[in-house]
Amino acid sequence: MDKWKKALQSVSRIVGLRLEADSDRTESNFISQVVEKLKTVIALIEREEGTNMVSTSMSSMNSIGNASSGDILQPIAPFPSNGMKEVLKQLEEKIDFKSEETQIVGIVGMPGTGKTALAEMHHQEWQYKFLFNEFFRGFREKSKDDYDWVKNTLLNAQLQRTGNVKIFVVLDDVSDKKQLEFLRTNPGLIKKGSKIVITTRDKGLIADLVEDTYVVPGLNDKEALQLFSHHAFNGQDCDHPPENFIEMSKMFVEYAGGNPLALQELGNELCGENEAHWRRRLETLPHCCNENIGRELRISYDDLTQMQKHAFLDIACFFRSEEEDYVQHLLDTNSGEAGSEVIRDLADKFMINISAGRVDMHNLFCTLGKEIGSSVEKNLGKSRLWNREDAREALVLKKGTVSARGVFLDMSKIGKGIALERKALIKMPNLRYLKIFDSGCPRQCEPVDGKVNLPEGLEFPLKEIRYLHWLKFPPEELPPDFNPENLIDLRLPYSKIKRVWRETKDTPNLKWVDLTHSTNLNDISALSNAISLRRLSLEGCTKLDKLPEGIENMKSLAFLNLRGCTRLLSLPDINNLISLKTLILSDCKMFNEFQVISDNLEYLHLDGTAIKGLPPSIQNLGKLIVLNLKDCNELESLPDCLDKLKALEELILSGCSRLTNFPHISSLQSSISQLYHLKWIDLTYCSNLTSLSTLPPNLRCLDAHGCTSLRTVASPLASLLPSTEQVPSSFIFTNCEKLEHVAMNEIMCYAHNKSRLISDALNRQNKRLALEALVGTCFPGIEVPAWFNHKAFGAVIKPELPRHWSESGFSNCDVGGLSEAGNEQCTVKSTHVFIGFTSWLNINKCREVGLKEGCIPAKASIEFKVTDGTCEAANCEVLKCGFSFVCESDNGSWNANAEATPMIYESNNGALEANAEATPVIVESNTGSSDANVVANPVVEGEIQGGGRFLGLLRRRAWFLNL
Repeated sequence: MDKWKKALQSVSRIVGLRLEADSDRTESNFISQVVEKLKTVIALIEREEGTNMVSTSMSSMNSIGNASSGDILQPIAPFPSNGMKEVLKQLEEKIDFKSEETQIVGIVGMPGTGKTALAEMHHQEWQYKFLFNEFFRGFREKSKDDYDWVKNTLLNAQLQRTGNVKIFVVLDDVSDKKQLEFLRTNPGLIKKGSKIVITTRDKGLIADLVEDTYVVPGLNDKEALQLFSHHAFNGQDCDHPPENFIEMSKMFVEYAGGNPLALQELGNELCGENEAHWRRRLETLPHCCNENIGRELRISYDDLTQMQKHAFLDIACFFRSEEEDYVQHLLDTNSGEAGSEVIRDLADKFMINISAGRVDMHNLFCTLGKEIGSSVEKNLGKSRLWNREDAREALVLKKGTVSARGVFLDMSKIGKGIALERKALIKMPNLRYLKIFDSGCPRQCEPVDGKVNLPEGLEFPLKEIRYLHWLKFPPEELPPDFNPENLIDLRLPYSKIKRVWRETKDTPNLKWVDLTHSTNLNDISALSNAISLRRLSLEGCTKLDKLPEGIENMKSLAFLNLRGCTRLLSLPDINNLISLKTLILSDCKMFNEFQVISDNLEYLHLDGTAIKGLPPSIQNLGKLIVLNLKDCNELESLPDCLDKLKALEELILSGCSRLTNFPHISSLQSSISQLYHLKWIDLTYCSNLTSLSTLPPNLRCLDAHGCTSLRTVASPLASLLPSTEQVPSSFIFTNCEKLEHVAMNEIMCYAHNKSRLISDALNRQNKRLALEALVGTCFPGIEVPAWFNHKAFGAVIKPELPRHWSESGFSNCDVGGLSEAGNEQCTVKSTHVFIGFTSWLNINKCREVGLKEGCIPAKASIEFKVTDGTCEAANCEVLKCGFSFVCESDNGSWNANAEATPMIYESNNGALEANAEATPVIVESNTGSSDANVVANPVVEGEIQGGGRFLGLLRRRAWFLNL
């Protein structure tokens, strides 16, 4: 009886060649097609067996019955048709059916993505090319009792023939390495030239066996919405759901994350239900799994080892989207099992994914994990209390807490404070993660008082604790019985502690400590033995006046944040924190002496301190990327060794009002031009600075706003080398009222010459690449430079464009000032000139506005405005504007003083606006006119009516003219 059932099932899977009732083909044509297929199979048999005898084995007949042509290929299992051809094509690229080499290829992916359906379609299309082919489905179940059933099937097939033949088989749903052992140990079983496809939800099982793997992608948003709508709205063939269900449908689709099974099952579940039901289901979606989806996902969970199950549930309930390295350490076990291996195994099983260094999880698996984690475990209670009410009951009422592994209590919606008994944690011997937080306050500083009180103190004898995060921890120190032996992460922000704990305790695993804004903290010597500490944040600890000498034991410390420690005077005399990369001393207002404590520093923030200078040993910081000295009001000079900082990218000196030497009095040292990696120099409000020497070649932004004594700049302003990066550049000289005319010419000359270099780069590149190589500069002035070919009074200019103008770059200029009606004090105190360069590639909107391919406009209309980033700003106006083309560089440098072709200003009627977010422009071609959006936004910064500020020009790092 079983054989009959299997035979009937196999017949039902044979799609074969079909003559549809509505087909326009005649029966004779259809019969001819069948005959051609039979000829193909016969030829294949003759080639394989070297005889004119035709085999009539079941496999051969299957080959004939299953043969199909591309135009009649039908999906065997429910699978979205949209994008299916592309997915099938991508899979076929993995297998070369013309090759005489044996290939084993894996089809992998999370449950529900359609691995089996894809493999069936692939097998259906190519099976007729092989004398023996078979689709071995149900591998997981059939191999539980007999690992050799596939091997025996293949051996029996070979015995029916006079010799070995090439085969094409699919091994579906492989779940154990033992199921594939016959492929590893019996190489002679598979003839050269055979093709084997393996589908599995665990790519780690086949990594050593397959030549290549194909990860089945999820559906895109459009395909997903179509599939969901098809099932949710009773099989309607619609691309979009009814209007009143559109937004909710998109939410379900987003949750499903492109998984076809989830889209299908959620659609079926919601089919016929009203809007109110849909809304209720959306609320329960993150923590209540669909039964059919859950059953399929649970198979993957049940395949895990015990440690893998713990790790999966911990991530799902507590640590989703955390950094990979961080999660690895939390999952490490005392028995030596590494968290990194567990994370790798879960990723291979598609139960988590690693993206940008973070551990994430599909919504479907996250829901499953939360369901399992909050279920009662062997009458011992729930193991992972992520739900607010469950966590509250466990801590306050001590209900079912024996098996608790993690408790996360969100206080944001708990109106009144709660009081914990002294022994609230005693009955949680397995507790590893405890977090009391407030999700409603991003800064975690409101309300002033914490909502969890400990009127009798707290006993804390939990040896397994690894993660302790308690916002506004009430006591002055952790309890004496607190055992930090396994502690990895300690976070007590805004707490009332004065010290971490009494005496020094062994903390061999402690890696992260956050005590920010614990304003009573005055002693951290208890952490002296934290030899594995990587990150220490003490920001806002206003009573902390020194660091312990024991900090030299922290050889692994990479990040030290002391921002706002206003009583801190200096650092210990140590220099062997070899791992320290980031040191933040910002706003330590009494800190007056800096000494290098690590030669490996990359980010050094001394802004707002009382230092008067930097030590000569600063030259040892060869890896330093950022040096922030902003608002160091006591800083009078810098050492002569800045050119040694070869990795330096950002130098911030804004607000250093006493700075007179850089390092020579009133000047930048010439050797600074050798800092090829320096990208940004901030000199804003350095009121004593009078001159600039040649700047580095790859500088992206020089901000000299408010340098009221600045008179001269070097010639050239910055080095221009063949290796100079063609990247956005800004040179800002607003409110530099003493800047000499020669200096202005040098600034313009540099901007123009770099623009020509960019034109060269554009011509060397594929013109279809959207390069964003832009140059911008600004300085006090009242005239559009003479070299601009087109000029106009006011805010609008309408230049005529020469032939082939799109092969060039071009510059725009506007002269802006305050309107007479303005009575507010502005940061930009006078009329200024703004110049920017861009290219045709940055404004090419032809296709978007319907122009023909290759059509180049012959006229343009450009209007300039000033905005505050969102709308037009008041009290500013554009007095004049200009437009000019920048051609490829020739031999020789361009001169800003070169005689220009005489130009006549065009007069434009209408109110004068200010400089720069260009509005839509009318672009006319030789055959008509069309609209194109041309946007230019050099923006003046200043105080505007209503207390706002102009945005863009003087924002940190950059100001560009964008067209």
